[in-house]
Amino acid sequence: MSINVHSHAFAGNPLLSKFSFSGHPLPPSAALEALNARIGLPNTHSYPSLSFKVLPFRNGRPLASSEASSGDSPPIWHLGWLGLDDLRVIFDNSGAQLSVDSLVYLNSSAEDDAVYWAIDVSAEVIELGSKTGLRFVELRTLMVATDWSDLQAMGNLAIAGHVSSFFAT
Repeated sequence: MSINVHSHAFAGNPLLSKFSFSGHPLPPSAALEALNARIGLPNTHSYPSLSFKVLPFRNGRPLASSEASSGDSPPIWHLGWLGLDDLRVIFDNSGAQLSVDSLVYLNSSAEDDAVYWAIDVSAEVIELGSKTGLRFVELRTLMVATDWSDLQAMGNLAIAGHVSSFFAT
């Protein structure tokens, strides 16, 4: 079986390909200001419709989940994006301190009114609690488990590959 791949596995990050300074939904400085307000004051809604999505990494491994697929197809996996409030609860329950300085800005999207961040939790002892099915997965395992004809899965792989470079050990 031959697969025609038009780009490298880590190219085509959907968060970066939509990035443009002109008409950008939320500039990085405003995203940081909104994040500071949200972390400092849990009930602050400086951007009411805006959601914060955070992708945790541990030792270079992104948080991910998978579901079984039918037939001989590989399992379908997804990145384990957490809402900022969920991440705060996980940190609070673990006795760890969530800080703006520990988050890496990825981009924002006008399509889903979200700002995307990543965080390295390698130094933290956090428990995911009720977030069952989520595991920190080696990026090479995700590459092997990806259906390369699935554009969404390839986009997720590109995001994970791009972000893991921030946290390379």
